[in-house]
Amino acid sequence: NNINSIGLSRNHLFQSVENSLKRLKTNTIDMLVLNGWDSSVSFHETVKHLDELVKLDKIRYIGVCDMKGWQLQKFIDAAK
Repeated sequence: NNINSIGLSRNHLFQSVENSLKRLKTNTIDMLVLNGWDSSVSFHETVKHLDELVKLDKIRYIGVCDMKGWQLQKFIDAAK
């Protein structure tokens, strides 16, 4: 019922990363993989929040799977 508890929203991304860091007992995740496209959140916002996580040294690299070519291209364009 809470939109911030699923998908690629800022709150969910940050909470998921923090939970993984605690579970893995580490300070940085080498690679965070996004499993699909989330049409409920602006991809520009998602890219911005992922950039924040990289700058905070919470994650090093970002990967994606289960995305169509045009969706991946939108992420690449937004990241530029």
